[in-house]
Amino acid sequence: MKKIAILLFILTLTSCATILNSKTTKVKISADKQSKIIFNNDTIPINKTQTTIRPIRSSKSIKITVLKDSLKKEFSFDRKISSMFWLNFLYAYGSAGAILDLTNKKRFRYKNNIHFITD
Repeated sequence: MKKIAILLFILTLTSCATILNSKTTKVKISADKQSKIIFNNDTIPINKTQTTIRPIRSSKSIKITVLKDSLKKEFSFDRKISSMFWLNFLYAYGSAGAILDLTNKKRFRYKNNIHFITD
């Protein structure tokens, strides 16, 4: 009986996003032509091969500036809800762990792949 109670306690307090997601998330960026991006005050060259940035998970959008020759264009990408957050509802039926995830920024993520095309 004690083992069942402990198992039920663990299942109802699971918070997948808080436990499994890291503080940062991975975003792969590429472009059709040689360009540069500015992210967090760092200038990073990009081309057809991907480069990876690791933004901190947040409820805010990430901002990326693309530099191509003399052109400068700013882009903003909205955050999304991590699939780990939704696992609470799928496997733990909306457990108390989801409440814990709601108070933590680890429930957010951004697009996995971004490809810039210049004219």
